Amino acid sequence: MEEDDNTVRITHYINPHCFWYKPEASYLPNHHQKQYMQKFNEDCEREFANRKYKGFGYKPNSGLKVGDMVAQRNKEFQRWIRCEVDAVVADLSGDVWLHLWALDEGLPIKSFDEPVQPLPEAYRSHPAHALRGAIRNILPCTTSHDYVQGKNVQSLSQKWLQGAVSVMQTFFDDALSVSLTVHARIKLKKEVVHFVDVSLMMHNNKSYSILNLLTTGCSDQVTVSPDAEFFKGIICDLQSIFRTDVL
Repeated sequence: MEEDDNTVRITHYINPHCFWYKPEASYLPNHHQKQYMQKFNEDCEREFANRKYKGFGYKPNSGLKVGDMVAQRNKEFQRWIRCEVDAVVADLSGDVWLHLWALDEGLPIKSFDEPVQPLPEAYRSHPAHALRGAIRNILPCTTSHDYVQGKNVQSLSQKWLQGAVSVMQTFFDDALSVSLTVHARIKLKKEVVHFVDVSLMMHNNKSYSILNLLTTGCSDQVTVSPDAEFFKGIICDLQSIFRTDVL
């Protein structure tokens, strides 16, 4: 079993089985990912320099479809970024909105007034910098009282309840740093999911396992499952494992 230890930054979080992260080191100026994005921006500036836009009111080509790879000139990052089209939506006024996934930044973007161009061929095969993560050995569940047995019983759930989702978000927000160990990688649909153990360094300078925090704080919504059961196929059937409704 392969293991990698990393200090990471969580770029986007949906639930314990659906979040994205990047190594903290990748934000340093001399890191190869940072240099790759700088070169990509420079190449796009040269390639698209003579393209004519209607200012920032440029409307995406109606031929764009879900799954297309594009380059977007992003206002927030002030540079071109690599994206995948998740949805093309027209509102009642006829304006077209793109729902994009920023491959290297690891977050969703709604685009209306920013230039979008087909992704240059040289940058299509390079893997996304942001990685998909999922906490291993825990599964979502519901708890109810069995009056026949006279005790509470847990049943596996097809989705995470809001309590567990919010608790983990709070832990991420409050942590001084986030470290993880990758125990397995599984390709689901087009995306590789990294099943990880996560440790949080908190303000008291103590490190805590996210698995222990979740099972303690949300014991009625989380059940622990050992590797032999966790990787037996049940995880692939959970709705929470796929990237949906990220915007």
